[in-house]
Amino acid sequence: MKSDKFTDGALALLERANAEAVLRGQGYVGSEDLLLALLAAARCPYAKLLSKLGVKRAKVLQVLEMFGPYSARPAAGARILALPLTDKAREILQDAGEEAIKRGHIYLGIAHILLSMLAADEEFLALKIMKRLGLKPVPAYKKVEAFLEKRNAAVRAAN
Repeated sequence: MKSDKFTDGALALLERANAEAVLRGQGYVGSEDLLLALLAAARCPYAKLLSKLGVKRAKVLQVLEMFGPYSARPAAGARILALPLTDKAREILQDAGEEAIKRGHIYLGIAHILLSMLAADEEFLALKIMKRLGLKPVPAYKKVEAFLEKRNAAVRAAN
């Protein structure tokens, strides 16, 4: 999906994910950075939903410590903007586009990215972390899906 199909919220999430990767001293944006970026969006209803399901930013950072130290400074030579995506992060975005298309949406939003993360296979670090925090992917997927449909119905009713 082209970047002009991303909502402003989804584009902001990608920018935050880039910043998360830089803070962690990575030279790439991974699925875990997408998750951290989503949780950093305090006003985002999907971040609130994840928090209610037990996936909180502080807990995600604790679990990430098991995979390596969290750096408060960028890695030497790390670019501040436009770090490359890992194959897994790219796959999440591609699958998010498919989530949008199957719902008849002409845009890719944060909900589609989250749905893609929840439907990912076991190799994705973001999903591993959420599961380690007790999240059940299938019921969580259904909750996000229902929330998205409810929001879309409200928008349609308002128009």
